[in-house]
Amino acid sequence: MDNPIVISILLFIAGVLVAILLYLMGSKKQTDDHDELKKEIRELKLALERITKDVPIQLDPANPPKLTEEDSEILDEIDEAREEIVPIADLGELIKFGNLEYSKSNYDSAFYYYKVALERAKESGDEEAKAAALGNIGLIYKDKGEPDKALKYHEDALKIHKETGYKQGQANQLGNIGLIYQNKGEPDKALKYHEDALKIHKEIGYKQGEANQLGNIGLIYQNKGELDKALKYHEDALKIDKEIGHKLGQASDLGNIGLIYQDKGEPDKALKYLRESLTIFEETGIVYQKDIAINAIAEIEAELKKKKKK
Repeated sequence: MDNPIVISILLFIAGVLVAILLYLMGSKKQTDDHDELKKEIRELKLALERITKDVPIQLDPANPPKLTEEDSEILDEIDEAREEIVPIADLGELIKFGNLEYSKSNYDSAFYYYKVALERAKESGDEEAKAAALGNIGLIYKDKGEPDKALKYHEDALKIHKETGYKQGQANQLGNIGLIYQNKGEPDKALKYHEDALKIHKEIGYKQGEANQLGNIGLIYQNKGELDKALKYHEDALKIDKEIGHKLGQASDLGNIGLIYQDKGEPDKALKYLRESLTIFEETGIVYQKDIAINAIAEIEAELKKKKKK
């Protein structure tokens, strides 16, 4: 075995064998890593199906979908893996995922999923999904303070809902357009859209939608200074919200009634309604409009203290 040629050949063969072994080991590790990644993606997809199962496609900012802390964390993981998840998620899941991200105030993320869903809906010809994505994008533009862009998306969604005959979708978009005109300082236009939405909700028997539009109309009359008219609408909304057990609606209605009594110069009545409103916010953990009740109560109590000192 002292022959240098033989030794060189043996060393070469050994080197080749080691290289092959290392390659096979590395290849196996890559396969294992790939299998593990596929497993993780599959688990995240199943989690997405579970979490979005009961989430409505039509987004209602006043009644956003609820999430547990654990599911919220899982959604963050899904969002981080969006490049792998989006291609295997179905159209409805993408829109619902956007709604959940919206409820977490992750507006950029929600916008991304709505946009992807919109393109896919256009490609597949799914008009209802297209309308839902358009309407939800409109809500994001409204929240971003871009009412004209929001209006265009809501009008496009409304057009589709009219073509397909989906009444609740029509009412939702009419209400959304009404809110935009309210924000633009055009109450008469807003009133027409809210009244049209209210009419449809009554036709189809959607009580929560009916209460929402009664409340919106009440706000318009409130802003116009027609307090007695406003009070009637908010009281009608409160009656319905109590009947259907809609806590957020009740809290909002009670708060609005309290604000009206504050404007009417009846602080004791105002405090009664505002405190009832605040109690519901605190019991349910709802933060939407809670600050309005807190600030109004503090303002009225401060005024009452001033009067007592005089």
